[in-house]
Amino acid sequence: HNSRSVCLAGFMNRRCIKLSTFGFTLLAGITLSWWYLQESLLRHAHSHCPSPVPHNVSTVDGQSARRFPQAIIIGVRKGGTRALIDMLGLHPQISAARPEVHYFDYDSNFDKGVQWYIDQMPPTRPDQVTMEKSPSYFVTPHVPQRMSMVSRNLKLILILRDPVTRLISDYAQLLAKDKQKYSFEDKAFNSTGHLNTVWAPVVCSMYDVHIARWLDHFKREQIHIVDGDKFIEHPFGELLKVETYLRLKPFFKNDMFVFNKTKGFYCWMKMNGEESHVCLGNEKGRPHPFVSLETVSRLKDFYKPHNRQFRKLTGTDLGW
Repeated sequence: HNSRSVCLAGFMNRRCIKLSTFGFTLLAGITLSWWYLQESLLRHAHSHCPSPVPHNVSTVDGQSARRFPQAIIIGVRKGGTRALIDMLGLHPQISAARPEVHYFDYDSNFDKGVQWYIDQMPPTRPDQVTMEKSPSYFVTPHVPQRMSMVSRNLKLILILRDPVTRLISDYAQLLAKDKQKYSFEDKAFNSTGHLNTVWAPVVCSMYDVHIARWLDHFKREQIHIVDGDKFIEHPFGELLKVETYLRLKPFFKNDMFVFNKTKGFYCWMKMNGEESHVCLGNEKGRPHPFVSLETVSRLKDFYKPHNRQFRKLTGTDLGW
């Protein structure tokens, strides 16, 4: 008369555990509190995370609309993302956003919502692929989860160069923008002579660390890896692979690209019938500063285990 029975099906031969009124009330209170906590967390999550948007478009006219991207170049910085998206943009079935949108990595942009993101995309026809590129996506820890929560059907493109070459190129760009001049060794190594593993350019080339986060949220076949070193030497071959990955109609031809000896990389033919070619701006392809062979050797030794782990995670061997 002074107790209540809570029966747990299938537990201890279906016996009932008798709980005192106090125990039952306590259990009910805990359960209710937990329910309220879950509801609160869920509401908080929904307020910060956009809903999946497989069909969201902003209509422009009867034939074209701004659409959520089907393909995103996620990185890597100084890997060749600008040349890649510009050359891919030659394809009549690709329409790419300009400039970099930085929706998933910048909180200030992400808080504007998915519709704002879609409105940054160029108008496209139903038979075209909408694409954007933001190189910092690859190395920003929270981006893979954010992106997968919005859409799990994305095709991701990642262009990578030799990690040491990419690191030195990153330093060259920082040096060009920074009024204060400093040697590569001053930034890459700390006062004890060890590699500065918290310096962003060094961390950026730890490809295994970053790809592991992406593979937690996307299938391996959703990430197409472009060999950035081969892309510089022979862009046509790598573009064909991306064309196949995106299931586009054959378009690229080898004679579209001409090597520019002055800049040290390929330029591409204009699509308006003119014979002249388009090249990247002067800020691209800048010469690398001198770095001693001893320093390069130390860097290669540091990245060896990271490169091995990257090959293990992706099944892709890029030769470094």
